Amino acid sequence: MGGAFVNIGSSRPSLMDIKQNREPFIFPPFRRTKKSEANNYMLDEHVTAHENEHVSLDYEATDDVIEISSQNDYVKSMHNDDDDDEHDIEDEFDVSDVKENMNGGILDYGEVEADFLEGESETSAVPVAINGSSNSQMSHLQNKKDTNTVTNENKWARVQKGTKVIVQVVKEGLGSKGPTLTAYPKLKSRFWILLTRCDRIGISKKIGGVERTRLKVIAKTLQPLGFGLTVRTVAAGHSLEELQKDLEGLVSTWKNITEHAKSAALAADEGVEGAIPVILHRAMGQTLSVVQDYFNETVEKMVVDSPRTYHEVSNYLQEIAPDLCDRVELYNKRVPLFDEFNIEEEINNMLSKRVPLANGGSLVIEQTEALVSIDVNGGHGMFGHGNSQEKAILEVNLAAAKQIARELRLRDIGGIIVVDFIDMADDSNKRLVYEEVKKAVERDRSMVKVSELSRHGLMEITRKRVRPSVTFMISEPCACCHATGRVEALETSFSKIEQEISRLLAMMEERPDPGNPKSWPKFILRVDHHMCEYLTSGKRTRLAFLSSSLKVWILLKVARGFTRGAFEVKPFVDEKAHKDPPPVTISMLRSSEGRANNSGRKVTLFPVKKWKTGRK
Repeated sequence: MGGAFVNIGSSRPSLMDIKQNREPFIFPPFRRTKKSEANNYMLDEHVTAHENEHVSLDYEATDDVIEISSQNDYVKSMHNDDDDDEHDIEDEFDVSDVKENMNGGILDYGEVEADFLEGESETSAVPVAINGSSNSQMSHLQNKKDTNTVTNENKWARVQKGTKVIVQVVKEGLGSKGPTLTAYPKLKSRFWILLTRCDRIGISKKIGGVERTRLKVIAKTLQPLGFGLTVRTVAAGHSLEELQKDLEGLVSTWKNITEHAKSAALAADEGVEGAIPVILHRAMGQTLSVVQDYFNETVEKMVVDSPRTYHEVSNYLQEIAPDLCDRVELYNKRVPLFDEFNIEEEINNMLSKRVPLANGGSLVIEQTEALVSIDVNGGHGMFGHGNSQEKAILEVNLAAAKQIARELRLRDIGGIIVVDFIDMADDSNKRLVYEEVKKAVERDRSMVKVSELSRHGLMEITRKRVRPSVTFMISEPCACCHATGRVEALETSFSKIEQEISRLLAMMEERPDPGNPKSWPKFILRVDHHMCEYLTSGKRTRLAFLSSSLKVWILLKVARGFTRGAFEVKPFVDEKAHKDPPPVTISMLRSSEGRANNSGRKVTLFPVKKWKTGRK
């Protein structure tokens, strides 16, 4: 199936996709015992990377990427940096002097203990000819490729049960499905998306013209060796220094991740309990994530009602965009922030299945684990005949198209969405609705694809789903309907009660006499208040009908903790007869003259419980 299940500490199995031509991050890393094998591995690693330059990759960036440009020459000139003095290039390539592999890979030479070395973005692990010819150097690499068979090996062959690898959660679990993982992490910042085990550059499709060319040149200049880069939309118009500083933060984060992974792997090898699985890096909180993705020059202000959040956002903006700090406002009015901006009503509307439209129509949204269905209803806006009715239907569908795009963003609905528009006879009107939906989803930052309407008026929309929708996040399954969306009818519950009493009667050893009501068995029936009202309402109550038809006595009780449809039937037991002590009988004390007349009189004494009081 081209995948593997990984233990990440979750109760549900986590599935990871496998790409055999891309090596995962294994800890402890693969180790060679001979220096010659290490030389072959280093050379073949880069030859393979050069060969796989045109392998298609799956992009999951927030911004849509339509242009992917690869480096023409894998051997690149080295950037001038402070670390250049530490990595001098000689004419003869000595692999023992270059221990760094792409993305922080590790090699072990001889019997020396291997140390984890994170590849710097300014240094290259491929030899570059200085005094000699670069063509001869590349021909040497080509000869090594022809004579060695390591190039064609499966790079996942070393992964077995118990192997420790770095993975990243790309999609949260939903329903019975576990999280989806990838062995090639991606780190996102304000301007960049850093792709590991990759060597490609992607540009957001929302950037065009001269700015697109400028950012492509900057991306090629700043691209770390062995990493891919995706330029996000917000990067347009920013200087080289800002982009470089943002990228350095991503590379530093990746170094910390690999160092943490190394420590956890060594601890696990030493037998430390709980060393793995471990969270190496956690994405920023929801507040800062919103600031990173949405807060830019087009936003007038951001209002927060928490001093802690205010300082957190201000400190974050001070690092990435100091000019936006004055747009953050601390809300200090007595009226709650959500009431001031009518947020509570919007949250309540997100849980509603029915969404009203301005022209009288409505949307009915049903979310399931497989797909989401949206039904468009016309309401009183459908009145008319002939062309007037067709026009009214078009207006309702156009209004629904705008509202559907808004609901997808608000509820964060992903996956497959099937929309049932009102049937239209004119094909040109169907085209107008299709264009309106495409225009409405352009504001969505997630990747959305829209198909044309079918002859039955159905439209299929796909939207990238990374996490469960807001409805699933802020609500939980109903205890009454068991997440079906419907509750059991009272008549159905009444039938179940009748069957349960009949079942208990059939299990009784002694058969009661139907003609003698005193011999009828007694039962206690506990129900919820809805069922209690159903059984006792009307002149001829259903409880009396049930008692007379089954020849039983029923004691009805209301249980507060019962949900609708829940009930309990059990035989009646006289609890007082078992719990209370038997009464004490004594003769009354009388004088000798009156004993003859009152000799047969007795008094019964019952024990009296004393009430506990707080008085002393």
